[in-house]
Amino acid sequence: MSIPAFVRDEKTGMVSLNELKKYVTPWQLVPQNLGNLTGILAVPALQVRNIVLTPDQNGPFEGMYLTCDVYGNRLINVRLHDVGFNRDLMNRDILVETIMTPTPGGQSPYILPETFWIEQRQSLIMTFTDLSNAANSVRPVFHGRKFWLRQARQGIADKLMAKRRQQRKITTPYFYTTDQAVTLAAAAAGTRANITISDEGHFMAYKITYYSDGPFEFRLIDGETGQAISGAIFINSTAGGGTAALPYVFPEPWFIEKNRQIILEMNNLNALGANRVWFTMTGRRIYDDQYRDIV
Repeated sequence: MSIPAFVRDEKTGMVSLNELKKYVTPWQLVPQNLGNLTGILAVPALQVRNIVLTPDQNGPFEGMYLTCDVYGNRLINVRLHDVGFNRDLMNRDILVETIMTPTPGGQSPYILPETFWIEQRQSLIMTFTDLSNAANSVRPVFHGRKFWLRQARQGIADKLMAKRRQQRKITTPYFYTTDQAVTLAAAAAGTRANITISDEGHFMAYKITYYSDGPFEFRLIDGETGQAISGAIFINSTAGGGTAALPYVFPEPWFIEKNRQIILEMNNLNALGANRVWFTMTGRRIYDDQYRDIV
């Protein structure tokens, strides 16, 4: 939610300029540990490299969009780690193509269903793993807004800051993929993979994205009740292009309780060869039952 430009005094009814608005700007958070001016991270074939994104001392950052230019084969994984709370924002490494819009990402960035708050001098670590057996280079950007609080009078943002800090304890953006890598045999039908919602918190799913070697059908099944949320659907009927630039947005967000298992059942529509599938659900993780603090 954007900061309103004007506010109304509840007692007098008078409208005035919102002073906080003067100290909030759009901002792009880029890597600080590369030692170069290009922001490009080189990832050798099948190797692991990481970057650190840290807001400066002038104030916190609230991230809203993700992009990541990839120079080379796009088969590269990423893991996002919140240093402040020492927790990952995903169940395991996720394919970049499904959560960070590749070139031209600025025209169609991947919009997070839940913004991510980073205090000044705290960090978000992005760890990249090449899967392509060839050298890759990536240039990630976290798009959002910056609060220039060192320049503002004391107390101007106390209420907003307290709410956002409390909210970050309870809920964050989160990504789930299958528990293990998925390869469908030629013409295979009914191949299943699990997505396990751990006991750390509930999950509200908003979007699905995917990347695969070829066409396939899928359905999602509640592992506890056996209830399917659909019949077998051709992937392009829901995910479109499938990647982060063209996600499928659920018509109704799907609340999945912790300690539940979702079954992804797939039919390989390629009769001549195997089909690797990377399937991602994006949403928000709810770590705590004290929801009243964020409503």
